[in-house]
Amino acid sequence: MDLKRFLSIVLVCVSYIAFLSGCSNIYDSLGTEEDEIITEAIMDKGIKLPWESDWSSAISIVPGLPIILDYPADNASFDISVSAGSFISWSDAPLSPGGVHDEINQDKFLGQNFTLHAPCTIYWRDIEWGSYDNITSYEGSFHVFPDKAYVDIIIKDGQNIVGFVVIEIYQTKPSVYIAGLLKSVFFPKNDGEYQKVDYKWVANEIAAVKEG
Repeated sequence: MDLKRFLSIVLVCVSYIAFLSGCSNIYDSLGTEEDEIITEAIMDKGIKLPWESDWSSAISIVPGLPIILDYPADNASFDISVSAGSFISWSDAPLSPGGVHDEINQDKFLGQNFTLHAPCTIYWRDIEWGSYDNITSYEGSFHVFPDKAYVDIIIKDGQNIVGFVVIEIYQTKPSVYIAGLLKSVFFPKNDGEYQKVDYKWVANEIAAVKEG
């Protein structure tokens, strides 16, 4: 084999090795790309807990611990879940003749997992239902008396997740409850655009709050 042919073969081999090395670098870059960093800020306007004292179904004038759902966005919605107990909505219409609140007509069962598409106030109770067939009936209901319950609220504007809230409800004495905010944050826009926040990321953040 003459020298010229030998050098040509060596050059081809070196070029091929360099090509393979370049491909490896490309794939390494794709596989190790850093996740987008999500920035958050404390939410001043939004979810509120207006009831600052203990609540009990036996003595309180409201049907449950109230949570005000609000967010300054035109298309705000609220994905809500609770680990124990359940939620109702409530009309504060005048009392029935005789001064008795007509619960069946004015309360609406919302359950443990639901979405609301407008600002409103919902009420947590230490009650769960054996049947959801009639959402305005108390038949089949039973008290659960949980020592603690967590409320998770994910706030969206359209399809964009814009914040989340974690609320802890706990007993101060048998069948008497109080609620407190564990975390309430929103995700500020970057250059006028919503951050790319998904449910899996938020679920991990919520779990970390509860564990902390």
